[in-house]
Amino acid sequence: ANRPNANGFVSPTLIGFGELSIQESEEFKRMAWNNWMLRLESDWKHFNDSVEEAKTKWLHERDSAWSDWLRSLQSKWSHYSEKMLKEHKSNVMEKSANWNDTQWGNWIKTEGRKILEAQWEKWIKKGDDQLQKLILDKWVPWKNDKIRSWLSSEWKTEEDYYWANVERATTAKWLQEAEKMHWLKWKERINRESEQWVNWVQMKESVYINVEWKKWPKWKNDKKILFNKWSTNLVYKWTLKKQWNVWIKEANTAPQV
Repeated sequence: ANRPNANGFVSPTLIGFGELSIQESEEFKRMAWNNWMLRLESDWKHFNDSVEEAKTKWLHERDSAWSDWLRSLQSKWSHYSEKMLKEHKSNVMEKSANWNDTQWGNWIKTEGRKILEAQWEKWIKKGDDQLQKLILDKWVPWKNDKIRSWLSSEWKTEEDYYWANVERATTAKWLQEAEKMHWLKWKERINRESEQWVNWVQMKESVYINVEWKKWPKWKNDKKILFNKWSTNLVYKWTLKKQWNVWIKEANTAPQV
């Protein structure tokens, strides 16, 4: 058993794996790290597949959300909505008191069309945020669990605990030569592992996590074409039915806040 030394630290025989030389011990630990990285890459493939499945399911659900959103938007434009006009900083009800039909027709084709475009942009931004959250909610815990599994392996935990205590002790700079060699090798190794881990994470994030998923921009482009047709039709019908008369009537009968 590894017992604390006089300073309360675990014996350095632990960190050198008993009778192994420093070189043999470091080779063992290097191989352990390399094997862990190989398993990590294999685990990553399974993880990435699961994320792709989740994204595909989410995109399928966006089709239903798209239909619901259009119905909601249709309803908003069919009736007077003070909330909608305030949100888009439109004072159309104030300035239109003496408008004729032509002026209302011009409004829906200009400012009204801009509001429709802003509503599209807001809805799509919400989708962008949802997709990013879906990915990060899976990625962040997964990568944290992975590195934690490495750092919490028994020999790593005890080794890191030992050297962390040595570094905090006032006698750290008076390490014996053999122990100092162990310490330097440990520092070099954990720095190397940390750098390799950070590089691995950054590579995955740059290629898979932080890039736009190819299916999503295609979906957005397809829906934008449909939305342009839909909004053109809405403007046409809104003008044909003189929907502003409904707005004016509902605005006049709306309770004053």
